Amino acid sequence: MAIYWVDPYLDTSGGGIHGTTSSGGGTYASPWKLTNLLRNGDSKLSSINSGDELRFKGLPFDDFFGSSQAFTEASEGTDGKPSAEYWKHPSVEGQFMYMKKRHTGERFYKNQNNDSYSDRLMFPNASNTWHERFPSPDKAFGVRIMPASKSISDTAIHTANSNSSSRLWLYKESFGSRSAGGLTVTAGWVSETSQTGGMTIIHINNDRNSGSSNYWGGSSTNHLGYVNWDCRDTLIISAAERSCSNFLYGNDVKLEAFKGASYAPGYQTTCAGHGDIDIGHLGSGGYARIQLYTYANSGMYTGYDTSKHTFNVNLDRFSGGYSSQDLYCYYPHSSHISSYSDTTTRTINFTLNKTSGHGSWRIYNANSSSYTGNLHITFPDGYNHVKHSTYDGHTIYNFKPQYQTVTSSIGTPDPNVPMFSTQPSDRNSNVKENSGYAGMGAAPNSNATLGQTVGNNNNYVLQSDVNNIFAGAITSSPYRSIMTELDLADSSLEDMVGNPLSFTSSPGSMSNFKVTVLTNNKDHRPLTVMSPGNYNKGPSIAQFNSPVNNNKLVWHFFNNNNALEYGDNYALQIPDYSTNDLKLNWDVTHPDGMDISCRVSIVYVKNQPRNSASNQYPINSANRFHFNTPTTSTSTTKVFSETITSTDMIAANPKYMWAWVLMTKNDNMVGNVVFNQLDLTQIT
Repeated sequence: MAIYWVDPYLDTSGGGIHGTTSSGGGTYASPWKLTNLLRNGDSKLSSINSGDELRFKGLPFDDFFGSSQAFTEASEGTDGKPSAEYWKHPSVEGQFMYMKKRHTGERFYKNQNNDSYSDRLMFPNASNTWHERFPSPDKAFGVRIMPASKSISDTAIHTANSNSSSRLWLYKESFGSRSAGGLTVTAGWVSETSQTGGMTIIHINNDRNSGSSNYWGGSSTNHLGYVNWDCRDTLIISAAERSCSNFLYGNDVKLEAFKGASYAPGYQTTCAGHGDIDIGHLGSGGYARIQLYTYANSGMYTGYDTSKHTFNVNLDRFSGGYSSQDLYCYYPHSSHISSYSDTTTRTINFTLNKTSGHGSWRIYNANSSSYTGNLHITFPDGYNHVKHSTYDGHTIYNFKPQYQTVTSSIGTPDPNVPMFSTQPSDRNSNVKENSGYAGMGAAPNSNATLGQTVGNNNNYVLQSDVNNIFAGAITSSPYRSIMTELDLADSSLEDMVGNPLSFTSSPGSMSNFKVTVLTNNKDHRPLTVMSPGNYNKGPSIAQFNSPVNNNKLVWHFFNNNNALEYGDNYALQIPDYSTNDLKLNWDVTHPDGMDISCRVSIVYVKNQPRNSASNQYPINSANRFHFNTPTTSTSTTKVFSETITSTDMIAANPKYMWAWVLMTKNDNMVGNVVFNQLDLTQIT
């Protein structure tokens, strides 16, 4: 194994470090310069072979930065939290900087380019597109800015690359023998023997102010696996060019930071790997993408570990731009697996800790949905997720329960939230922080949109999963639809914990959306899942007949149904009322301690011609009897026993009557509300 040294600062105006003044043969005393790693121009790549190590010289982290500078604009609410869409920092076009997160102190990096808002630290509530969003900063710490003398000139790189805008860094077709991890990259070397406290910051400025693309470790995903980036706490790769896409390819990819331009309209920052991906801070104003291949996608190469079946993607900090961010999961097909020494189903573990963006994460099963694979998503203790309030939560696509298993675990969130002012007068009301699922607001989308599957005549299996917030499908369009099956995580419908369905459309007054499920996989009973009503969208409840409750109708509430009103209508038989009063009987039993409120309306259509003055069909707002409070109520029952006089019935003159019953659960308890009686009886 040969070791080659690189002093990237030989390509800066400030000159080399550790006493080096010019490039040489790749020794510590006479290192290569960064532009020697370009495929075009004065390349030294021919010297590199499989098994070699490339070492980047570095400096103690604080040596890169001067003293803290104050924000030039930093509006706060009365609570001391940021109250505007952005704070301003000193204008230092093309330079690199960092701030600290409020309370917890994590470093968030930024590079300023040349758009009109480049001197602004944008927050998630900002409406500007293609700008990177940041969490609430530590105002007292301010901003630390790296001097221009430490950045690499984009103009100089362009010249060294034979005036080509496509920069291929550390790209050698095979590194000798197409070996897995053929080259290992390390960084932050403060001496020939020590990395202690060291950092290498490779920052490309935007002095050329023109478009380019940087490719590190190859030119496409066909070159995955050749480079091990062993630089978790020691290497930052950053580019400030506004019109620039940045790609990094590797086997294991471990970096302190991988940063695109803070304003990058339509451009991407993409990291792709064959092994584990662990990045301290990923961020860009444009698209941010992770591609994780759990198989050798361009043919088996020497040394590829076919026994590896668990792959980890960890993003400690993320700052995103417009819209959403993407994780692409690539699982092997049968021909891949058959040639591997370990045929265990491949698992991808995705950990999201501190995230700040305009939107949320989209997670794709990127190849055929029939390939087997597992996905586990973790929000660790101390997580803090911030996004724009109008965007939905994390979304997964193309994961089919018969082939892939998706699970999740949620730790305890950062207690120091919200980080932004929520005063009504402030625009920060557009921020959602640690609300809903892992701080991303509304229930996440999942495997398939029910409206799409119904429209395509696909039989989609719903899921109930106590541990998985991503298990439920969503529906956006059908008023009534039928699905084939519900897979239960529990022993019966009565015990269901995981909510299988969320509705993204809002029904009107005295209406709801329903999906009928023909069977479940435990006892094969049918059921109906029903949306909230009264112009509210959200998680379903389930309706079914319950054998353990004498086959009575049951409304099953999940833990996420709190504070939403659910209603449904049931036709009533009308007894003779010519001389007798009638009684409405609605009697329900619920678990001890479940906080529910109930209302019921009797709605009728008069026995008169349609559209007559007193019979505005189908419903006249006057043609109702309302009962808002149970006649009796205990810790386990709600009973309506209400008299409707013969006189009132004769005046109503109903041809049809039905009961519209409403319930609101005011807690997170899971349980069944049993309908003991719902009818009209004659009082004799």
